[in-house]
Amino acid sequence: MLNLTRNPLWSFASDGPQAHIDIWVSQQLQRIPNSLPSSEVASLFSVETLYPGANYTPVGVHNPFVWLDTHSARELVRRCPPAGGLVRSPTTAVDRTARGASGAGESKTNEEVTVVPNSDASDSGPPAWQRQIRSGLRITFALQYFLNHAVLSYIDRFVGCADAFRLQWHLVVHEDDGDQAHAAAWHRNLRKYGRNATFIFSQNVHEMRGFNMGARIRDADIVIFLQDDEMPMPLPDCQWLGRTVAAFERDERLGAVGLRRAAPSGDWDIEVRKYGRPALGKSDLCDPLLKAPARYAIAVDTGPLAVRRSAFLQVGEFPTFLTPPGQPGHGVDTLMCIHLWRAGWSVLHLPHSFERLVSRTEDGDTRSNSDAQKSYDQYRVTNRYIKQVHLYNATDPWKNDTLQRMARLNQQLVRCA
Repeated sequence: MLNLTRNPLWSFASDGPQAHIDIWVSQQLQRIPNSLPSSEVASLFSVETLYPGANYTPVGVHNPFVWLDTHSARELVRRCPPAGGLVRSPTTAVDRTARGASGAGESKTNEEVTVVPNSDASDSGPPAWQRQIRSGLRITFALQYFLNHAVLSYIDRFVGCADAFRLQWHLVVHEDDGDQAHAAAWHRNLRKYGRNATFIFSQNVHEMRGFNMGARIRDADIVIFLQDDEMPMPLPDCQWLGRTVAAFERDERLGAVGLRRAAPSGDWDIEVRKYGRPALGKSDLCDPLLKAPARYAIAVDTGPLAVRRSAFLQVGEFPTFLTPPGQPGHGVDTLMCIHLWRAGWSVLHLPHSFERLVSRTEDGDTRSNSDAQKSYDQYRVTNRYIKQVHLYNATDPWKNDTLQRMARLNQQLVRCA
């Protein structure tokens, strides 16, 4: 049986002029089709709805009234004003307030965000790609941080966009610089997210191992890997996230979506020589449903990269046997994409504009892998392995078969106008 435990919100209501708020909410529950509790209805509730105290504000998945229609939600707020911070209409993305004492550098948020309208939207509702997105889909933002404090100024853009599409989100921050002062600053900044944030503290294990930890630490449908120098468009522009999620929702065999660059053949060296580096971040094909440039490719790079978590775990995550701790994972993202294709998944390139913003602390150049030669040596080893084992192995028909499959998928796309 579904039990709604009494909390301060209901206490306020029963002690005030609206003494029958409990009865009213119970009546609304009875109007939900089918008898309670089905798993579908039960998933609309959160056991972490409200916590007493000045330093906690429900955000993200804490949306206990998502099952109310617009009219009923307004009526609830009229009867019980404190519920206003927990009720979100279909067009409202962010409605949260960071209350209480704030540490240095901690931002306060009290804003309303609406998804930027599209040219393909109609008077009858949101565009077709947005209707693909299930309310309550679970995503994890896995952020790799190393001394670039600029990310603190735009971290709200990621979670704000997740709220825009009514997604259940969790933010995992992996601080990899081993600095206790930076860790304290992150704790202050993450406090406003309550239990929707997890902090990991490491000593320069580097991004691929950090991303693997971020994907494992929280169950989710989709994991989005972010680096600390990738800044999305300012709110309310959330189309980068909406189209990415819609792509996964439409195709159950889609394993990854790259939002930056792609190598259709899997060989980055050849792609750069033939087309130039800027062409790697573009596509002359467009997805008719997503209304955006897109193409299937053997390899995409992290920066940022979204994966279907079940597929990512199935293929063994980012393989780290070619990259010692403290060294960059150049080429490892390509190898992971190849593993996805070989396991029957597909990889889509959906280029979006992410500004690269770097504002490092005074010790931002002290990383153990800062030597350019060491980075190049690691890339050369990984690149040689990928080419010899996968891309140019004459005894393995995998690449030709995959290129044919990829061509068939790209035939479903259209030339961009």
